[in-house]
Amino acid sequence: MFYLSDTGFWVPPQPQPSNDGNSLAASIEHKGRLRAIRKLQNDKDLQYPSAPYASSLRALPFIAAFERQKPGRKLMIWIGPDWGLADGKFIRYHDIFDAIVWFSISMREARIALYDLSVQEPESHAIRDMEPTYSWDTSPWPPRYQDLLKGVTTAREANPAHLDTKILAVQSGGRVRDATKDLTTQINRCVADASAFYTLSFDPQSADHPDEYHDLKVLVRKPGLTAPTNTGYYDQPYYLDQPNPATKRVTVEELGQMLEAAHGSSDAELTRQLSDLELTERLSTVKLTAWIATIHDAKARQALVALADASAFLDPPAAEIPTDAPPDAAARRQMLSRTLDYLTKTVPKLPNFFATRTTVLYRETPPDYEGAGKAGVGYQPLHMAGISKTTLLVRDGKEVTDQGATRRKPKAIDPSSIALNTIGTFGPILSTVFLDAAATPQGLTWTRWERSAETPVAVFRFVIPPNKSHISW
Repeated sequence: MFYLSDTGFWVPPQPQPSNDGNSLAASIEHKGRLRAIRKLQNDKDLQYPSAPYASSLRALPFIAAFERQKPGRKLMIWIGPDWGLADGKFIRYHDIFDAIVWFSISMREARIALYDLSVQEPESHAIRDMEPTYSWDTSPWPPRYQDLLKGVTTAREANPAHLDTKILAVQSGGRVRDATKDLTTQINRCVADASAFYTLSFDPQSADHPDEYHDLKVLVRKPGLTAPTNTGYYDQPYYLDQPNPATKRVTVEELGQMLEAAHGSSDAELTRQLSDLELTERLSTVKLTAWIATIHDAKARQALVALADASAFLDPPAAEIPTDAPPDAAARRQMLSRTLDYLTKTVPKLPNFFATRTTVLYRETPPDYEGAGKAGVGYQPLHMAGISKTTLLVRDGKEVTDQGATRRKPKAIDPSSIALNTIGTFGPILSTVFLDAAATPQGLTWTRWERSAETPVAVFRFVIPPNKSHISW
């Protein structure tokens, strides 16, 4: 169940789907307990004119993004008014085309079939103030949705009406409300579609240009039968959501052998070789520093650093894990007790100081089809896209960013534009995680010893359920 209002997009506090209608209704009634998926500030946040049309239209890809991480197909039943079309100046035709492609891709990747059971028809309005480049027929507006079901292949064909609920429903393989007025009967017909289905897949041919449209149809031999499915898809001539087939997984030892054999190779060839690798083990700082000293080309060094950074959360090579006996229970308790004392007693008393925070932004292929599609960018391996250094001040136990002390390199990035934003590096984050982990039934469990430059390091693992965590994501 999702709840949409003119101020945002919400979900009830329900741990899992339910077929108990009474509990679903009760969860919607308690609006004070709804969890915000997206809060809408104003029309600029929506990128579409005229809320509530805008908020309704904008909610669909949010739902798709919310459901995309869950396996299996989904049947989404849309109840309430259609978002239809509203008065006002619409965005340009190529922006409409981008939105059409965006909807198609997001719903297909989330495996969502939309069922439009809107119980209230939207009001129809004339479209005003369109760009001069539009050459649409000025016959009574809007046209029947059945006349607009054909896939939009170019921006010149894009029409705001192509974003109508009914059109998106049919194109996703769902249904549109028929003449039956009984909403219960309509929903039951939708639910029945979940009981029998086929999953068909195929490998499309390489696209010749960005946002290349292809029709889809499933033919059934028996006359009178149709198989609802996505009526089309947009293909791209670049890497998007599949792994790069050229990527080779290597161990740290194999990487060292490759670097040794690469002596004498051109800088461009070494960079290409490193960009096509993926480590299966963590590359230590000691080895990384030693290997970087042997590489003269800046791009090759950046490729090696990117390779090392991508391995940061992997286990170290087995040969680098000490074989020392694990500490006994009493020693482990003492380690954790001393850690807690440091976090709760020492950290709050630290004197004021400052540190330099270096933020490095890595990119592979651009994260959305828009940026890559319009520029025609092909697959790009993981590479450093920008770097920024900011002075972080710690005053009275609180962190303050010195905005005036930000230094940027040629490929500088604005830290405010990055989704990653850490607060509490010096103490609060670690103490919060430590206390949350200690409160779980498993607690912090011993894993292994590791080596650092000066002394052995004890590694503990923990698992904190999201509903028990005090860290905001």
